[in-house]
Amino acid sequence: MSFTKLIRLGYSLFAAFGVILSGFYSGDLHGFQIEYLLAYLIAFLSAVGTYALNDYFDYELDKSNTKHDRPLVSDLLSK
Repeated sequence: MSFTKLIRLGYSLFAAFGVILSGFYSGDLHGFQIEYLLAYLIAFLSAVGTYALNDYFDYELDKSNTKHDRPLVSDLLSK
């Protein structure tokens, strides 16, 4: 649960869903295509990494601003 809060799973999935949606609206996505799967994974992993790195490097700032919704600040995960 705390890991999903760190990577902000909902936001990451929603960001990656934009890749599939853009393929659908452009008319380029017809059935299963490996290119769109790879693009989805790249977008998802980029978002996950960005959120996790942001929490790691902004730990002191989040702690001083009392952001207890962050898993590192609330000690649900260790740095």
